[in-house]
Amino acid sequence: MFVIADFRIIFGERGKDFLPLRLPLRVGPLRFIGGDFGSGLVALPPSRKEDDRRQKVEIAESSDQFVRRNVLSSRIHLPSEDRPATSVSPTASPVWYHPAKMKKWFLRIAAGFLLLILLAVGTIFLSERDMQNVTTRVKNDARSAIKPDWPGNALDQKVRFVNDEFPYLPKTTDLLKWQLGENPFENEKLNDLKRLEVKDPTAFLAGAENGILWLGHASFLIRINGTSILTDPVFDTPMFSKRLTEVASPLDKIRDVNYVLISHDHRDHMDEATLRAVARKFPNAKLFAGLRSDDVLNEWRTPSNPIATAGWFQKFDTDESIGIYFLPVRHWSRRFLFDTNWRLGGGIVIQTSSTTIYFGGDSGYGRHYREARELFPNIGYFLIGIGAYEPRWFMKANHNSPGDAVQGFIDSGAKYLVPMHYGTFDLSDEPASRPLQTLLEEAEKSGIRDRVLPLVINEHLPIENLEKTTNEHI
Repeated sequence: MFVIADFRIIFGERGKDFLPLRLPLRVGPLRFIGGDFGSGLVALPPSRKEDDRRQKVEIAESSDQFVRRNVLSSRIHLPSEDRPATSVSPTASPVWYHPAKMKKWFLRIAAGFLLLILLAVGTIFLSERDMQNVTTRVKNDARSAIKPDWPGNALDQKVRFVNDEFPYLPKTTDLLKWQLGENPFENEKLNDLKRLEVKDPTAFLAGAENGILWLGHASFLIRINGTSILTDPVFDTPMFSKRLTEVASPLDKIRDVNYVLISHDHRDHMDEATLRAVARKFPNAKLFAGLRSDDVLNEWRTPSNPIATAGWFQKFDTDESIGIYFLPVRHWSRRFLFDTNWRLGGGIVIQTSSTTIYFGGDSGYGRHYREARELFPNIGYFLIGIGAYEPRWFMKANHNSPGDAVQGFIDSGAKYLVPMHYGTFDLSDEPASRPLQTLLEEAEKSGIRDRVLPLVINEHLPIENLEKTTNEHI
């Protein structure tokens, strides 16, 4: 067997001097030598007898065993601590090939797959048997409630938030049924190549005009009397999401942010990368969200970014010129595997002395739109989601259909409907252009078509000075 071996011819007093050599050798037995000129190991050429014995072994043993035995026996150990690595024959087995180690790794991989299967089965079993029973209520006692005698948000036996009107926990079997079932809109969806127009927001962002700028999905920049507010900012593509419309991040062009409002913790509304970037650029911006959302926001903010959380029907601490309130929605929350409904989601009302804006976040239809009207009788702008609603049997509990959005708008008594939550990400079965098309049809049927104000991405809507609400909270 031939190897490329590194040798040192050692000479001088106590072997302090040496001459490095690299030679191809047929390796035989090793012999120790010593003397006044140094010491070390040298490889002697194999004798004929030894050569015959080696050939017999080669024939008798399997090729892989032979290679491993000879590779091990041919290593040349030199006395120097900084000796170069020994090279081996190109016919030797790969370093990673070791049956015992491969078996160990195979068993580890098999055990990992088994654990994943057991976890999936356990998750399905638990989700099917899980239910919510209201056991107590909670609210932020440091904040005032705008609804008389409001006892606080309901909690179940596992201390998860509960919607009193529509308790909801996601079922794994429902998710599998949707993902593995047929999509009746599949062909239409594949052929629907219409995408939202994307404008350049530079002019609005560089100015000081009051307005509502749609940045896509549920992200808005709202500017009122010098106060800049971001809602659910998502300037990249969150995990598990597919973009329908590519939009460049506007963050470099945004000059100021006073408040960041977050409706709930789903990744297409509470995006870690975006919130970290916003906090870095605007270290004094206040971050507002529902109860318990501070557990993740505290990790993403800068030390100077204030964080505040509120329960439903509670008011955030703001400047005197503006009021910001957290209101109910019909939705759920989860960022990780075992934190379902741990953080509270909601809608948000922004109110000044001349304008009231309702931001709906994510929601299915419910009484909360009528409740918003009772507390804020003169809502000017109703920002409501219209997408991610098919299939209805699966999405109804959490997302409005366009028809639901129209009915919610009517319930709210608002003046203008501004649609959102469509055309940016592919989250459901319906084609990309269907939500807006259906909304306009439903609005026409209800006689409110002239009050629906669709925007393209990065387009802004000037804010009118509307009549002040008769039930002022600010």
